[in-house]
Amino acid sequence: MQKEIETLIQTVANNYFTYTDLYPKITRTEGKKYIRISVNNSAWGFVVKEDGGKFRKGDILKAAGYSTPAKNFSRGNILDGGYAASWTGA
Repeated sequence: MQKEIETLIQTVANNYFTYTDLYPKITRTEGKKYIRISVNNSAWGFVVKEDGGKFRKGDILKAAGYSTPAKNFSRGNILDGGYAASWTGA
């Protein structure tokens, strides 16, 4: 899953650079259930670490806040490759 996260980060960085002419600082922070992807100290989105509840491993969730994902529905899955990553968020 690390390779897929790196691909996601690179996709977001390339999209961000295309629209803003600035190269962003993108970081990831691992928690118990999610991996937070941050762009310039703002939460971009979260990736689910393990299957559980209504989400599968690799699901991308929109950020509800800096430390909380929106749990309404998945915005794609990094393991399936079925997602569109934009600089504006998941």
